[in-house]
Amino acid sequence: MGGRPQVRVKVAEYALFASAGLGVVLFAVDRISSKFFHDAFVAAPAGESVIALRVSELMEQIDVGLFSMLIIVFFGFTFASYGAALIQSDSFHMAYGWIALVPGIVAIGIGVYQAIDGLSTVITTYAFAGVASVLNLWVIVIGVNMWRRSGKVA
Repeated sequence: MGGRPQVRVKVAEYALFASAGLGVVLFAVDRISSKFFHDAFVAAPAGESVIALRVSELMEQIDVGLFSMLIIVFFGFTFASYGAALIQSDSFHMAYGWIALVPGIVAIGIGVYQAIDGLSTVITTYAFAGVASVLNLWVIVIGVNMWRRSGKVA
């Protein structure tokens, strides 16, 4: 695989590395900092509870922004780039590429929508879960196919 597919694989790899960083920051904000601010809000005296509430709301917005960026970069750019590379390569049937490209593009839209409008039951819970499920299944199918092609499995 040379030329354009190889460039798209590089883009996917860079997006994957950026996603790892975003995931670590999201975990730190979501699981560590947000819990600290929530506990501070609950324990705050009456006069300070408004400030604690505002800080807690700010942490929630930062959390949503980071989650949106993770959706855009990891589920969007990473899979869309791998899909585009597979479409242009001779290694796999084009359908494998389209199965990653289309949900990847949809994921970019979901992440942008969520970044602008915030969390939504329909978009965040259902649409994102559907896209993530398709992409997870795609990873398993591609992995099994690559493993079989390696000659290590009958």
